[in-house]
Amino acid sequence: MEDTNLNPNFTTRPELISMSKDMNFVAIFIIIYGAVTCLSIIGMIIGIPIIFAALRLKESAEAFKHFGTNTDQAALNFGFEKLANAFRIVKILIIIGLIFYALLFIAVFTLVMPFITQIAQMAR
Repeated sequence: MEDTNLNPNFTTRPELISMSKDMNFVAIFIIIYGAVTCLSIIGMIIGIPIIFAALRLKESAEAFKHFGTNTDQAALNFGFEKLANAFRIVKILIIIGLIFYALLFIAVFTLVMPFITQIAQMAR
């Protein structure tokens, strides 16, 4: 039988509150990074979703902190929901980044390869 007690005990409560503080700290710096990225027009394409992911992380941290102090089931559910949204946004950004860099690698390779073969032929 599984334990369905959602009350954090004396050892997990400080860890939960500490984790929420760390999540808040990371979220604030990700928001700053996203804002700096948004300074260019092209950077806004990446910066705005980064800011949204950081805001979801910050909301999740606040919900976990609320759960740690009040043991509110709704706060725990809300925290996990917002954390999942943040990870979903970051996952999409990672996939887009990998595709972009793969296409960039292919483009550079196809553009540079003729020059390399031309230099090799000139060296003969």
